Amino acid sequence: MKVLAAFLGMISCAVCVVTLIAIVAMGDFGLYQQGSSGYYGSNACSRQVYNDMSEVVYNYYWTYEIYDNAVKMAAISDDEEIQYQLQSSVQDMKQMEEMYSAVNTNFRFTIRNEEGTLGISTDQGETSGYRESSVYYPTNPITGEEEQVFIEGSVVDPFTAVDKYTDQAQLYDMAYRWRYTVIIAAVVSGLSLIALSIYLMCAAGRKRGAAELTLGGLHRVPFDLLSVMAIFAGLMIAGILVACAEFFSSYAMQIACIGLMAAALYGLAIFYMMSFAVRCKTHVLWKGMLVYRVCHWLKTKCLHLFHSLPSIWKGLLVGCTACILTLYVGTYCIYVESIALFWLFMGILFVGLAGMIAAYQLQLRKLQEGIRQVASGDLEARVESRGMHGDMKEQAENLNHINEAVKTAVEKQLKSERLKTELITNVSHDIKTPLTSIVNYVDLLKKQQVQDETVKEYIEVLDRQSVRLKKLIEDLIEASKASTGNITMNIGRLDTTELLKQVAGEYTDRLKGQNLELVLSLPNQEVPVWADGQLLWRVFDNLLSNACKYSHPGTRVYLDLQESGEQVMITFRNISHCPLHVSGEELMERFVRGDSSRHTEGSGLGLSIARSLTDLMNGHFAIMVDGDLFKAQITLPKAE
Repeated sequence: MKVLAAFLGMISCAVCVVTLIAIVAMGDFGLYQQGSSGYYGSNACSRQVYNDMSEVVYNYYWTYEIYDNAVKMAAISDDEEIQYQLQSSVQDMKQMEEMYSAVNTNFRFTIRNEEGTLGISTDQGETSGYRESSVYYPTNPITGEEEQVFIEGSVVDPFTAVDKYTDQAQLYDMAYRWRYTVIIAAVVSGLSLIALSIYLMCAAGRKRGAAELTLGGLHRVPFDLLSVMAIFAGLMIAGILVACAEFFSSYAMQIACIGLMAAALYGLAIFYMMSFAVRCKTHVLWKGMLVYRVCHWLKTKCLHLFHSLPSIWKGLLVGCTACILTLYVGTYCIYVESIALFWLFMGILFVGLAGMIAAYQLQLRKLQEGIRQVASGDLEARVESRGMHGDMKEQAENLNHINEAVKTAVEKQLKSERLKTELITNVSHDIKTPLTSIVNYVDLLKKQQVQDETVKEYIEVLDRQSVRLKKLIEDLIEASKASTGNITMNIGRLDTTELLKQVAGEYTDRLKGQNLELVLSLPNQEVPVWADGQLLWRVFDNLLSNACKYSHPGTRVYLDLQESGEQVMITFRNISHCPLHVSGEELMERFVRGDSSRHTEGSGLGLSIARSLTDLMNGHFAIMVDGDLFKAQITLPKAE
């Protein structure tokens, strides 16, 4: 329907333009005047007669004058050049006589000079349908002086030749018959053009089966670029059709070219207007322009570049801009000799810069105060970003987000630690009470005189497992206390060399029983540290106990002590009996054991307790695993 409407609109436009041109031409020729006397009384006939009279005066008359002068000169001289001029003028005169002969034209004329003497005439006394006379003042080509020439022109009736007068008369008669029909056609085609254009504008962007407006095809081209393309295409169409109209001498072909040009331009214009309409309806006219996209891109890039500059560079940029404006305004003021205007501009510029600096300092002061509150541990501190701009607003919002994130993380961590501690403590105490009864009753059973060997074996299993469960409960309680710092510490100066010797002495027999060799690497002098003796003893005890449980039989256990600046490092190394498939950090988590099958004794809490106790003494506990090599390193602050 849209294609059909566009095609009909092109036809209506062509008809409307052609009929309007025809109406104007008919009105100019007097077809709508009352009492029209036919072609001879029309403006078309009178204008053509005036044109022919001018042409006769400036062509035929002077050709005759040149011929007459050449005849006179040839009569008194035999010069070859004069004879050549005579022959040339004779040929020109023959062409003029043939052109204005009764066979070739219906125009008749009579020319007289300023004395009233007849110069030349083609009027043979025939009946004329229209007659006109006029006076001209042409320049004589021989003397170079203006002469007064009287000419009388007429059109014979009836016509004696087929020329432009007959063509105009036929066109006039046909136009006279259709003069009111053309008006009706113009009105109908104009109304059709308006109706079809309105329909196409309303239907722009609509597609069958789609409720929403859609942009497709050239409608997606930026509108300003589309406008340039439409103007260029319109100029090309108009230029081509104007050239075609000038090429044809027939009025019918010229009018056909005009109609075709109007139809082509309407098709281009209606497509352009439909694109304009659908862009307006979808609200993308301005934002879809190439100029808007370029300006928006430049604005975004410039603002991003300005915001990314450090504050000092922003200040320098503003200062340079102010200096350039000052120089420009100063030059203009000198030019117009207005010192008052210069000082007015300087005052406005100074007040503006002072206000910008003051606002920047106030925002900076507010941001610094917020940073100080957050740094002091105030998790409720907030920086009011309302009224701030640029980097200051962004930094204030970032600081608020950081404070909120820290507060949330701290609350979650505290809640998690509190729940874990309460869970471990409560469960441990709840298990410890019935476990004490079990241990006591197992002890009573052991004191009974039981003869059955099977029953004795059962009692031994109960005794061993109850003791193991009691040890696990004690480790849980101790791990909970160590992780929360709920332990009484007595930090003092402690000789690490002596303490390690005592621990090695305690475990020598036990290590030998597991077919393990302890290798000590201790300095000969005292190595003092700041630590709690009981807690540090527990750390060493846990590490050597794990070595006894998990070391591969027939290997060595290394214990080294080294000083490194203000730190003292104690290193335990052994070869694991079971493959270690976890990292050092995972081994220090609670209930994590190197024995993935969990067949060996142990609760998986020893290393976690050792790390917590070391942290309480301001030390550092680390574990490294390399294949089957297990390495634990304790770093403590060295004492004076």
